[in-house]
Parts: sequence; C-alpha cells; structure tokens
Amino acid sequence: MRALLAFVLAAALSTAADAQAPGAGFPSLAGKTIRVIIGGSATGTTGQYARPFAEALKTLLADSTVVIQNIEGGGGILALVEAEAAAGSAITVVIIHTSPLYRQMLGLEAAGGYDLNRFHWLGALTNNQRVLFARASLGAGSVADLVALGAPLTVPVDSVGSIAE
Repeated sequence: MRALLAFVLAAALSTAADAQAPGAGFPSLAGKTIRVIIGGSATGTTGQYARPFAEALKTLLADSTVVIQNIEGGGGILALVEAEAAAGSAITVVIIHTSPLYRQMLGLEAAGGYDLNRFHWLGALTNNQRVLFARASLGAGSVADLVALGAPLTVPVDSVGSIAE
C-alpha cells in the first residue's frame, strides 16, 4: 500500500511521459531535491502514516534526494506556513491532517497566515470520517435538531488543532 501511495505521488510530481512502473525511475525528478514536510511530531498520528510514505519515496526516487522534516505546532499550520514560504529549487510537499482545511473553510486561517489556495492538492493518504453523538436526553435526532436547540454545542477536543475542532 505504501509503495502504491508513493508511486501515485511520484507520478503526480513528474510529467505524464515519465510515469512508469515503480522502481523504473522518474527522469524528470532525477537530481531534484524533494522536501517532505510533515505537520506534526514524528510520534503523532500524522507522523505515523506520513513518514513511511516519505521513506518509500526515497526508494522509488533513488535518483532524487528526499529530505523529510517534521514541524510541530498549530495542528499542521506551522508546516503550511513553512511550505508556503519555501524558496529555491526544491520541490516541497507538505503532509498535514484536516484541521487547517476546516479552519480555512470556516474563515479562521487569518491567525495562521497560510492560504490553501496557493497550494496544489495531490491527494489524501487517509480517510478521516467524523461521527457526531448527542446524548439521548437532548431529544435531537439530527444535526438540524441540534441547531434548533439554540444552545452552543460543547465538543471535547485535545488541542486547538485537534481534528475534532
């Protein structure tokens, strides 16, 4: 699975003419530096799935230099800010969880200083589905019923950048 995901990213980064079977090489990426920024700690959830993916790129893109960097803070926002400010000839790829996406959709990105419209979406490594539970005594059977209650909803989260935000 990891090799397949790495191949998909490598194919997206290279031209269509270069897309070949894994291990065959990607001539348009030969000699290039690919910087993979992981938005979170090496031991966090994002690091646990992103690092094996990035390590697989090293094998698939043996003629390229793949540099892996973890940037913690803000639930991936600091990684986005760093990637957005990247300069030079390196190809910069950032892997984050979904919190910054939702923050921008809700208009909360100003504090983070990033704009996802300046990034090129390559794909997702995971499928994050959400489940919403409400205690039975509320009498709400749908999201519309919860909204109709007219009271703020309280959702426990572990941090500001939590995916439950």
